[in-house]
Amino acid sequence: MKKEDVASIIVYVLIIASAIIFGVGFLQPRAVTTTLTQTEYLLTIILSILGGIIFNAICFELAHILGAKLGRYEIKSVNVLGFTFYRNNDNKLKFKFSSPKGLTGDVQIYPKKDVKKEPNPRPYLMFGTLFFIIEAIALVSVYTLLEQ
Repeated sequence: MKKEDVASIIVYVLIIASAIIFGVGFLQPRAVTTTLTQTEYLLTIILSILGGIIFNAICFELAHILGAKLGRYEIKSVNVLGFTFYRNNDNKLKFKFSSPKGLTGDVQIYPKKDVKKEPNPRPYLMFGTLFFIIEAIALVSVYTLLEQ
């Protein structure tokens, strides 16, 4: 088992644990006060989960793109949920379907040629996590403000 596989398993476990805690701690107590039918409530939960996955996948890869640009890297390809955008040898933007190498996507990069400073991988590696922290703080803040 590779180090990346172990990291992916840890991320999946953390996501599932967070979803369970959120569902039991926040959603379940409010479920009894809703005016939705059981089918509408279930459909709302499923659509919210799908919307969250799509929103986070797009934003996470955009954060990687921004980090790669700030870190002085060229972007070879961007894959979000199997939708891959890449540049061919003629430098034309192309599209194909392919499996992502990451959890929900990946951004493949390479160092820019003829740059005065060495490429810095930190922004590329940290911007996804930074985005996630900002999103978590924003969601908790909004939830707290709405509960008052």
